[in-house]
Amino acid sequence: MRDRDYDRGDRDFGGDDFGGFGGLRGGRAPGRHRDCDFVDFKDLQALRRATTPQGKISNRKRTNSCAKCQRLTAQAVKRARFMGLVGFTS
Repeated sequence: MRDRDYDRGDRDFGGDDFGGFGGLRGGRAPGRHRDCDFVDFKDLQALRRATTPQGKISNRKRTNSCAKCQRLTAQAVKRARFMGLVGFTS
């Protein structure tokens, strides 16, 4: 491994353009945070946007939400599944 010459000049390690954590994945877009005090489990359109067509809960990177919003959304999806408002699968 040490014999190879790695050129790190072409990779973006800054992340300053996005205002979040840097690295190879980039950062989070600034100003995309919504107020996440409450996520209603009866709001079916919002819950369907937070899930994939297979019924899985989308990750934070895809939904572009903070950790608190993601936890509240996941709890709301689970409650809606239990109440029968949203299916467990497609």
